[in-house]
Amino acid sequence: MKLNDNVATWLAACSLLVSIVILLCGNNILGRIDKRIVSIKQDTDSLKAEAQSLVNAQRIQEAREWIKADNPQGRESALRLLREVVASLPPEKRQSLDATLLAEAETDFRNQHYDDALRKYQSLLSQGDLTDGGRR
Repeated sequence: MKLNDNVATWLAACSLLVSIVILLCGNNILGRIDKRIVSIKQDTDSLKAEAQSLVNAQRIQEAREWIKADNPQGRESALRLLREVVASLPPEKRQSLDATLLAEAETDFRNQHYDDALRKYQSLLSQGDLTDGGRR
């Protein structure tokens, strides 16, 4: 009977050791998976920001074309596009805009002074390279 107790104790110890090894390996694998998930999220965020920059660049180009058309509907379309660009900027870029000029542009827009609002939005977006993070 003593032999069976020793075998049972040995088997229990081996089972515990195997469980510990599996747990440690599992934690290592989970840690690597967590790191990979974080990396994928960062890559995804970067791609989304780049895609938004491309969309904004397209909007700005369309706005310029509408402005060249030199008619009221074209200026209103350009204004809509430039407002979309400002609204879609990441918070840190939006906060870097001249807050007073942005408030004036919004007030002009609400008061239907579209030409004034358009000029102010153009000025806001010319303050720096706000659409592509400085990449050219």
